[in-house]
Amino acid sequence: MEYSISEADPGELKELDQAITDFNIKIVPELPRAEIHRLDFTVKNAKGQLLGGIQSYRVNWGILHVELIFVYDKYRNQGIASALLNRVEKIAREHQCHLSHLDTFDFQAKDFYLRHGYSIFGVLENAPKGHSRYFMKKDL
Repeated sequence: MEYSISEADPGELKELDQAITDFNIKIVPELPRAEIHRLDFTVKNAKGQLLGGIQSYRVNWGILHVELIFVYDKYRNQGIASALLNRVEKIAREHQCHLSHLDTFDFQAKDFYLRHGYSIFGVLENAPKGHSRYFMKKDL
């Protein structure tokens, strides 16, 4: 069989998304179609300056995924990141999410997440070279 590989267009990506959804429902029929609900928030000071933010989403399967939390250096250690994380976890629990997961690097916020009840379930070492990527989860 001959084939070629090319960049996907949006229509093809939509078709593949539908195909994996159909497959998932065939294997686990009690699961509804995955619906993603964005939970993205920013924090600004009284002057409107951006201090930090969170990008995350919840899936109607009861799962929260935290993509990133970032607070600029001069605003760290003031509870901003904790407030952001607490906010999305609260919203997720209100929508019957039972699990949160994320990944972070050794030079990012691993200890922050450990303090907030996350546990490590996997480590990808030497990614990037000389560092580790931590995969973490928390029961909500």
